[in-house]
Order: sequence, then C-alpha cells, then structure tokens
Amino acid sequence: MKLTIPRGFHLAVVIALTIVSTLAQSPSPSRKSVKVLWRPPTIDLPDEHPQSTVPTEMIGKLQVASTSIVLNKTSRTEAQKALGGTVGMQGDAGDWEAWLCYHGRNSSGRWMLWLLSSEVDNENVSGFQWMQISQGQTPDRRCKLIPGENSVSVPLAIHPSMTESEARRVLGKPTLASDNLLQYSYELDEKIDQLDYTVTNDVNLLLEKGRVRSIQVWRSVIN
Repeated sequence: MKLTIPRGFHLAVVIALTIVSTLAQSPSPSRKSVKVLWRPPTIDLPDEHPQSTVPTEMIGKLQVASTSIVLNKTSRTEAQKALGGTVGMQGDAGDWEAWLCYHGRNSSGRWMLWLLSSEVDNENVSGFQWMQISQGQTPDRRCKLIPGENSVSVPLAIHPSMTESEARRVLGKPTLASDNLLQYSYELDEKIDQLDYTVTNDVNLLLEKGRVRSIQVWRSVIN
C-alpha cells in the first residue's frame, strides 16, 4: 500500500525545522541582557572641585566583614590579604586608578563594593564605591563574595537603597545638588608632623527614582 503525504505537509516540516534551528543558534534573552560588572562605574562630576561647605570630615573609614579599612592608611595589599579578591587597574597618569571588588546581599538586595586607589595615593585605599545592583547586573568572577547581612558599614547611617530624604537628614545640605547627584565636600589645610597638608573628604550620592543607588567616597591628604 502506497502512503500519500499531503503536499502542504512538506512545507510545514521545513518551516518547523527552520524555527528550531534559529532558536538553537540564538542566545538566551535572559543571558544576553545580564551585564557583568568588574570596573567601578564612572560617576559624572563637575570638572572643578566644589568649594567646601561641610564643616567636619564625614567618612574616613569603612568596615568590611571583620576588617576595618582606613582611607589613606590601609594599603591595597593589606586589604587584599584580609579580604581576598583580585586587583584591577585602568587609565594612566592622573586618570590611573586601581581597585578591589566585592559583592554580597542584604535586606535591600544585592550590592557591590569597590575599594579604590587613585594616582595620588597609589598603594593606599583612598576611596570606595558602594552600589546596589539590579537584576540585570552580576558581579565579575574576580569580585569576592562577602557573606553576612550587615557585612559593610560606614560611620554615618547611610547605605545604598535608602531614600534621598533619609540621606539628606543624615548628611545635611549638599554642597552641590542636581537631578541625580548629591555632592558633599570637606576641605581643610592642616599641619601633620609640622608639615602643611590639604585634607579633602568627598561623599557623592548617585540617585535613582528617589533612592540612593550608589555611594562614592574619597579622602585625600596632599602635601
């Protein structure tokens, strides 16, 4: 008995095989949309440093797990020995910076932390950026996991995900403010070991939908 296959059946099979082949070669939408974070994100700041309006230093250290990081005093080598992680570098001359990268999770969601060194301070950790990350972002494998609910803290009661009004209550009136950025600047000339130094301490808050998305802190001591 001869089996007769309808003419349209052949066309349907070809179309089905073409669709299956296309899906197999196309990347997964969820995988394609995930952004891997390794370098510290750039925060656009004014070209000129704002004139200081903050009367006292704000943040000169932070606690990461059981390790205290004192800005301008804790070396990058000491931080890496205590916390692990891989050193990253980019730029040259005045744009040079190095970092150690960490990540974790708390009640507000996932976060990432970069311990930063500038060209001026070189081997010492002179700043940090602490940022809440979204569902479409993931830490690079070189970033070390820091477990624990409250594994990062700073002397002032600020943290990513807090509201702008809460941050203003803690920090006061900003030196400069724009739609998505609050800048707080401290600067003072001091004598240290009978030498003249200029100490600066900047806190920059990047806002998103009325909440703090990222906190960037720098402290420099320049002779």
